[in-house]
Amino acid sequence: KMAHSGAVKFTGRIDYKKIPLYLRAVDVVVIPLPEGQHSITTSPIKLFEYLAAGKPIIASDLPSLREILTEETATFFEPDNSQSLAESVKFALNNPDAAAQKAEQAYLKARGYTWEKRAENILKFIQ
Repeated sequence: KMAHSGAVKFTGRIDYKKIPLYLRAVDVVVIPLPEGQHSITTSPIKLFEYLAAGKPIIASDLPSLREILTEETATFFEPDNSQSLAESVKFALNNPDAAAQKAEQAYLKARGYTWEKRAENILKFIQ
């Protein structure tokens, strides 16, 4: 249904160099991880791109994502629940000031997750 509504465009694989262009064009970004063992222990690289993009983040409410995201930086939805996902997206779109504030906080948080910061943390851990 969504593919035919005009509200969502499924692009397929995008060249990595074009990702910033696509991120600038969207209203919200979504991390729809399903519940399960893999999602409990993973930290998707896309999350860090989304933080840096300065866009409202809609994310599955999972421990692995909560290690990075908070209520101040994202809107959460119940994993594997399309209705909860839809409500979270609608909330962000219908409350642009609140969504923009969360996006700004996420953008500020991204500074702590650059490749340089991650390398510094690894070196500190090794030492």
